[in-house]
Amino acid sequence: MKRYGIWLLLWCAGSLWAATPEVYRAHGSGHLVIAPDGRVDDVHLNQAFGSEADQVLRGRIQGWRFEPLLEGGKPVRAKARFTITAQIDAGIEGKNYLRIIQVDFLSQPAEKSKQRMINLKEPDYPRDAARAGIGAEFELLLMLDQSGKVLESARDGAWVSGEGRIPQKSTQQEFLSLFLDATDRAVDQWDLAPLATRGVRFVRIPVQFRTKTGKNKSPWRRSYSVAVKRANWLNQPVLPPPTLVTMDGSVGRSDLRLLSPLDETSAP
Repeated sequence: MKRYGIWLLLWCAGSLWAATPEVYRAHGSGHLVIAPDGRVDDVHLNQAFGSEADQVLRGRIQGWRFEPLLEGGKPVRAKARFTITAQIDAGIEGKNYLRIIQVDFLSQPAEKSKQRMINLKEPDYPRDAARAGIGAEFELLLMLDQSGKVLESARDGAWVSGEGRIPQKSTQQEFLSLFLDATDRAVDQWDLAPLATRGVRFVRIPVQFRTKTGKNKSPWRRSYSVAVKRANWLNQPVLPPPTLVTMDGSVGRSDLRLLSPLDETSAP
């Protein structure tokens, strides 16, 4: 299949997909420039999603509106790094829908920051999953004590993915368990004290295991949502908003407020 051939297939006649709805997901990053009035003046994507998808995604991001960023009480232009999760819901009533379902705004690249908060070693890729061409993604939620010790952990928003089909729920769950176990082993080796010393207690860490695609460089993967049991501690009524931390040590920005709603996502 040619580069981004999967995207071209998705935009073929909807009737092809009507009988078996499918979900494809892709992750990307970039930066945008916010005008003093909160409009988006410029958008740059760090990777290609396919010509049609690039046009749609840039258009969506260009239409975002932010609460103006103030300095000294006056609105100013601002540049912001972001990561996005895009999703194609294929075969819904004979149509295909491209959505931005997650966006995070990050501090400057951690390697350029003098205030690098933490360096997280990525989990080892499970061998059985790598051989099968299976990937996964989920969010790791950690509650820390004052020393950085993990008091509670949970996962949310879990998916497994691959270039082939993974039709059986039991198989999806088995592969996800491999990735969760690998992540648990990595967490045991992390030094999270630098987070705790800055007053961080509740952490959200996006975890992604991405399969290699050989000559096909498309970022899109056929994906399957996998249910994970919600941890009871997440139901605490006074739970603070989590601090976003990425694997490279970047942290989420709290000074930006996106006023525009993201695209609704259909149930997988």
